[in-house]
Amino acid sequence: MRSKLAFLAMILLSQPGIAEPVYTSAEADRGEALYNSKCASCHGRNLVSKGDPPSLTGEPFELGWVGKSVGDRFAAIKETMPPKEAGELPDQTVRDIVAYVLKFNGFESGSKPLPATKEELEAINIAK
Repeated sequence: MRSKLAFLAMILLSQPGIAEPVYTSAEADRGEALYNSKCASCHGRNLVSKGDPPSLTGEPFELGWVGKSVGDRFAAIKETMPPKEAGELPDQTVRDIVAYVLKFNGFESGSKPLPATKEELEAINIAK
């Protein structure tokens, strides 16, 4: 029994995730303002939509973000949002919005900003 528990603990602890803060509070603050001006009309003021676009908190966040990398979410936003201006948001704007969504969903801020490279963003897995 002990070996099964030890094995299970090893698997759970070895799952990649956001082990330490990966964004700053300044990014999240900028991201909140950007989200409210660029995203809230579709995704909801409190990240809860009332229609077709997914909410960005609760179960939709768990299904759409958890288990993916920050790089995946960055690319999805960069390439598809906002629908009439897809691909036009500056990279820093997208990073700030990602930081805000992470903050809203309970991930802590820290002293290091989100990385700027695709490879570094892809190395950060979102796990709760």
